[in-house]
Amino acid sequence: MKRWITLLLTAALALSLAACNDGSSSQNGDEVSAISNPPTGQSASDSDAQSGEETLDLSDENVVEATWEDVFDDVKENEARARKNTYKVTGEIRSITNDYCVIGDLHVYLPSDVLASIDTAHTPEITVIGKITNVYEEEYYQGLTTSIIEFGEAELVELHGVSEDSEYELLTEDKFNEDMTGKTYKFTACHVEIVDETCIATAEIMNNGDIVDCPYADTNTTSYLIFLSKDEIEKIENGDDVDIIGTVSYQDMGNGNDGPYALFSFEPAMVVGN
Repeated sequence: MKRWITLLLTAALALSLAACNDGSSSQNGDEVSAISNPPTGQSASDSDAQSGEETLDLSDENVVEATWEDVFDDVKENEARARKNTYKVTGEIRSITNDYCVIGDLHVYLPSDVLASIDTAHTPEITVIGKITNVYEEEYYQGLTTSIIEFGEAELVELHGVSEDSEYELLTEDKFNEDMTGKTYKFTACHVEIVDETCIATAEIMNNGDIVDCPYADTNTTSYLIFLSKDEIEKIENGDDVDIIGTVSYQDMGNGNDGPYALFSFEPAMVVGN
């Protein structure tokens, strides 16, 4: 009798263990299936997109080269399409804040250490690559507004200006016979006059102690305007001779009521060797 009871208990225990194993196997199989087979149509890239994070491609390939005016026009025409573009923009820096620099109506966000290193007196132009991240209206005069376009993430490509290492030519008489705009020269501005806090002027230049005459006009009808930083201007006194490296931003030579004249502006420019 005891033997039969023992056999029945053993059989009941075996059946119970078998049932447990079947349930456990089924659950584990479901878990493996759920991990190895994600819901149809969802991938890792879909998950990234759902997180709202987007990696901007700021490489130099397949970018749209434009002025800030071109970007402005693109936004006006089709903002949605403009936001998909990656732009390479070159323009003059209007101002610099702690977070961004202003190029026309573009606010270009760059790291603060990069912004702090920019000297607009010597490097007034900048080239950046970036994408539009925000567009809004800003009032500029008695209810009149303009569109402000933000490059919320951008990279500095190049600063355009002059430095001690700039490539330059000596400004000699023969140079006045060619288009000088955009070219960089070294010369000595003689007996300068301080025009204002950003500009000095001279009617005479020299190289290595020799006067350089502009052959198109008499010396007293030739003017050279040289735009410098405020710090440099503060170290100059009227009548000084100042060594300059500067890029010609404007030139005008012709015949006026008082005879031939010549006018040259150098911006950017810097003082060297003093």
